[in-house]
Amino acid sequence: TELRTRVFDELESQGKRAREAEDQAALLVMTLSEAADLEAAVREHIKEMDQVFFGVLARFQALSEQRQDTQRAQKLAAILETAINVIEEKLPPDVRLVNKLLRADYPDGTNAVLEAHRGLLTDAFVKTLDQYVTDLEQHHDDELAGHLKQVRAQITAKRTILRG
Repeated sequence: TELRTRVFDELESQGKRAREAEDQAALLVMTLSEAADLEAAVREHIKEMDQVFFGVLARFQALSEQRQDTQRAQKLAAILETAINVIEEKLPPDVRLVNKLLRADYPDGTNAVLEAHRGLLTDAFVKTLDQYVTDLEQHHDDELAGHLKQVRAQITAKRTILRG
């Protein structure tokens, strides 16, 4: 009985910590949604943005879309995009480009991203992209790996045209 009580207390404690983290994330989403300058607010709170924050933000956005609250869904999407952009500023250009390509729709979205970053489509970038594909395949994320393989074919075509 004593062991059961300790296990129950520990589970209750973990549940409480999880709820508190989600509540903090929800408050942060509200703060950002009310900000006059979203980018400045994101920069101010960037250290508070963790997996829980992004999970809550995604849940709120999906719920807004489900309820056809277009304005709120767009605001939440803007928060997400701004947060990602601020975080990505610290990444090397090739990694930033891979992340943009992962988020872009194939083929039109990825083509637009590639056109905007033609100067980065080097042999070194293709090697980086190939490493991402390998890593994704090893983690059994075939959908994202397939997406990047399609993008790689676009890059090959663009590089061939540039040489021609």
